[in-house]
Amino acid sequence: MDITTGALGAERRSLKVRDTDLAWAAGLIDGEGCISLNAVRIRSKSGRLTYELRVVVNNTDIRLLNRLREILGLGFICPMKRYSARHRPAWQWEVKSRKAEMVIRSVLPYLVGKREEAELGLLSRQYMQPVGTSSENPNAEQLAWLKRELSSLKGHRRGGGES
Repeated sequence: MDITTGALGAERRSLKVRDTDLAWAAGLIDGEGCISLNAVRIRSKSGRLTYELRVVVNNTDIRLLNRLREILGLGFICPMKRYSARHRPAWQWEVKSRKAEMVIRSVLPYLVGKREEAELGLLSRQYMQPVGTSSENPNAEQLAWLKRELSSLKGHRRGGGES
C-alpha cells in the first residue's frame, strides 16, 4: 500500500508499506493506543477554541514505538513522566491533526476495537478550519458533539456505558 508522509509541500514523499506492517501498526494502536479529539485554545489575541485530532500510543518498550514510527514514517516519541520510582520508564508516540488523519486512513482497514473512534476522528477533520483562521469555527457545535461521541465510545469499552 502507498501512504504519503510529511504534510509539508516539497517534503511529501510516498512510502511503499507492506499490508502486514500496516496491520501490525493497527494492532498496536488498537491494543495500546488512543484516538482522541482534544479542545485547545489558539495562542493569539482571540484565544479561540479549536479541536485537534490525535493518535497516541504509550508503551514501556520503546522498540515497539520506534517500529511504529519506522512503518508509518510519522510521529514523534518522547519519554513520559514517571509518577513513582516503582513504575518502569515509558514512552509516548504521537501524531496530530493532518498527520493523525494520514495514520488513521492508513491503518483503518485493519482496525477492530478502535474502528468507530477512527471513523469519528476522520469525520471531525471535515469540520476543522485551516490553521491561521482567525474567526470562530462555524462548526464548533459539530466538533463538540464528535468529541463527546469519542469519549462515550471509550466509556463503553471500559464498562462505563449502558449494556
